Amino acid sequence: MRKTKVFKVTAENRDKDKTFLLIEWPASVTEEWGMRALMAVAQSGVQLPEGVMGSGVAGVAALGLQAVMRVNSAEIVQLVNELMSCVMALPSGEAKPDLARPLIEEDIEEVTTRLILKGQVFELLTGFSVADDTSKVLSAIRSLGSKNTQT
Repeated sequence: MRKTKVFKVTAENRDKDKTFLLIEWPASVTEEWGMRALMAVAQSGVQLPEGVMGSGVAGVAALGLQAVMRVNSAEIVQLVNELMSCVMALPSGEAKPDLARPLIEEDIEEVTTRLILKGQVFELLTGFSVADDTSKVLSAIRSLGSKNTQT
């Protein structure tokens, strides 16, 4: 069963109190997305630790903060925008997944809401929160590096 998460906007802006349902991609889609993201990072010239190419979204999560700044902007924009396909609107404002519907342009009025939703989807897919788990990401990067230096 796919993971889901209900997210309610609490920021004081035009999207305050809007509610969204986030739905995890199937494993095959998540795996493909992770591999494309890792390939984009690798093609940008970032030195990837050995073995990271086979780690899919876990590798993206571990390398994301370090590597995103060096990836071709068109590639990263496309990959990050694809995260929005996991977001559905809950127009009733209630956490009732059976009332969810695909997003329409008018559902989100603030850029910050889109950014937060993408971060929430990334967390749902990878288990890493860009906002809350920076230390976990840094630890994972160090771990990948130390595995590659051991003989």
